[in-house]
Amino acid sequence: MPLLGPWLVYLTSTVAVIAAAIYYFITTKFDYWKTRNIPYIQPSFPFGNFGKLYRKKITFSEAFEEFYREFKTNGFGGVFNFRQPVFVVCDPELIKNVLTKDFGSFHDRGFVVDEDNDPFSANLFNLEGVRWKMLRAKLSPTFTSGKIKGMFPLILECCDQLNECIQERIKTNSSVEMQDLVIRFTTNVIGSCAFGMNCNSLKNPNSEFYKKTRDFFKHVESFQAFAKFLLQNTFPNFARKVKIGSVFGKFTKFFTEFMDSIVSHRRREKMERNDFVQLMMKVMDEDTDDMTFDLKLMTAQAFLFFVAGLDNVANTIGFSLHAMAIDPELQERVRAEIVEVVGGNEGQISYEALGHMGLVAGVIDETLRKYSPSPVLIRVQNEEKYKIPNTDIEIEKGTQIIIPIQGLHNDEEFFPNPEKFDPDRFTEEEKSSRHPYTYIPFGEGPRFCIASRFAKLEMRLCFAQLIRHFRFSIAPETDVKMEIDKSGLSVAPKNKFWLKVTERRTP
Repeated sequence: MPLLGPWLVYLTSTVAVIAAAIYYFITTKFDYWKTRNIPYIQPSFPFGNFGKLYRKKITFSEAFEEFYREFKTNGFGGVFNFRQPVFVVCDPELIKNVLTKDFGSFHDRGFVVDEDNDPFSANLFNLEGVRWKMLRAKLSPTFTSGKIKGMFPLILECCDQLNECIQERIKTNSSVEMQDLVIRFTTNVIGSCAFGMNCNSLKNPNSEFYKKTRDFFKHVESFQAFAKFLLQNTFPNFARKVKIGSVFGKFTKFFTEFMDSIVSHRRREKMERNDFVQLMMKVMDEDTDDMTFDLKLMTAQAFLFFVAGLDNVANTIGFSLHAMAIDPELQERVRAEIVEVVGGNEGQISYEALGHMGLVAGVIDETLRKYSPSPVLIRVQNEEKYKIPNTDIEIEKGTQIIIPIQGLHNDEEFFPNPEKFDPDRFTEEEKSSRHPYTYIPFGEGPRFCIASRFAKLEMRLCFAQLIRHFRFSIAPETDVKMEIDKSGLSVAPKNKFWLKVTERRTP
């Protein structure tokens, strides 16, 4: 017992020294923006200005929208992610410079690419510099209008499966939880259009592929995965050195083997299909330049397409249906447009007919405005110095840049009465009256979302088919105010999409 005293003192002293060192390490940069005479929000230990976000007190959208409101008048400002200085850009013209005009100074996102420990990190979203440019050039032809049009029948078939499933559900209960159904729909679309497989997620509630996708998203939102993600994107250099491994855990092995089996089967059987895998196999076979497009790199791109094409697309469809239930008059306007266009097309929804449904497109655009799947864009300043136009302020190399999309989309200056759901904001006349960089749900410039046209086609077609065949209204379980889930990474409803659904007589 007498020896315990000195050891306790030693232990306490050691902990105190370590704590002091950590405190000094994090706070020593807290004067970064002040010394550069740039407006900033006072940070606090240990999270800088991201404390409420990391404590799950607010959503990602709310966090970045707060920054936007703080710096809107000035057009830009500084915050801190732990000790890392982050430059917030709010002015549409400066956003245009970052994303497009001065793209050469902001061409990277700054995410960790570690192909040995995390092979999926080598995807088009993460890659930098020359490798990104070469890969973008290889993949762009796979998302042309012609290629996407060729996938229209596959998406339409998945829509028919969704309609049949809803018809069965409402035979026993008019209150339907739509979130699960639209996620199953997008799983079927990804399975069919990307991998050439029938996931059967709607007809078979125990579909293996569907269960794997749900396990994956549960893992991604776990504390372990979030901690790895946070470390990689807050301290990227340290993350590269310690090789923390894949954020995606055991799913990496499953998806790698899954892709290998698809490609091997097609090679062996000499099969061809108009889907994403086939288009990438063609890229791989025709590869002639210095950047080898092999199965490993192909799998990373397929994985990106898989992640981006599931919950984000499904939730956008769900939010749009919720808006229709809240505003039945608008819902009838939308359906009238669908009936009119389809009536002039021999009762069929075709790729061309969908293009004439301006109000349907407006509903999806307005949903993306109110509930942007990606509430922020991230870039890194790549040059030695970048001078902000019309100022004496220079942004140093390596500085992280964030563009708060949701802040722009909720700005009354650009979108009057932003809380109101109003698809008429997206008529050609209204769009031409706004700065084009005030609405950027898919990004803009050379790094805009390469699959945006496919995603919009899928969302518009599914939405149009559902409104054509069903009437959506408020159910007892409906969360009319629509609270957003603070625990997840994606923009999703806390209480799901519960709606009353009744079948219509289809014209």
